[in-house]
Amino acid sequence: MLDVYLVRINQDLAENDFTRLLRYAAPEKKERILRYHRREDAQRSLVGDILARYAICKRLGVSNAALAIGQNEYGKPLLLKPTGIHFNISHAGEWVACAVADSPVGIDIEPLKPVDYKLAESFCAKEEYLFLQQQPEETRLKHFYHFWTSKESYVKADGRGLSLPLASVTAAANCSYFTAELDNYILSICVLSPA
Repeated sequence: MLDVYLVRINQDLAENDFTRLLRYAAPEKKERILRYHRREDAQRSLVGDILARYAICKRLGVSNAALAIGQNEYGKPLLLKPTGIHFNISHAGEWVACAVADSPVGIDIEPLKPVDYKLAESFCAKEEYLFLQQQPEETRLKHFYHFWTSKESYVKADGRGLSLPLASVTAAANCSYFTAELDNYILSICVLSPA
């Protein structure tokens, strides 16, 4: 089963709301959040953590105090206790997204903003890059972000993150993908099949 949660942050959190939410984060997460130089990055990170905790608690029927969240050796957040489900978080611009699943999951959200398409050479397989070049200008940007977010969601689900070369990641048989457009953003989710 897959649960997806989205929160739109279209204005700064009031200082008292930020402080109140910060109480629910684990001590090491609080430290990381407070080290951000930009307020909007700290807000997105905090809301992502709170959203993940809410989603996990709701799914498992446990309290926030019962959760222990850590990271694997590549930095992917994982649930240490209780066990049995997987989660992932993404944030960009106004959106924070969280996916919770029974097997490894990755999620990525990106705003549809202009890019230099030469960047695609570095993360697309040759066939994907050729496909992208052949697309009409009005749809090329969406295809670019579809490739980017799909690959990003896969490497996050896999757990190795960007240590995996994105150009080597193509549609894998061992996973399910979901991609959607949301208010000028592209959201992609990858759920790996149980072993």
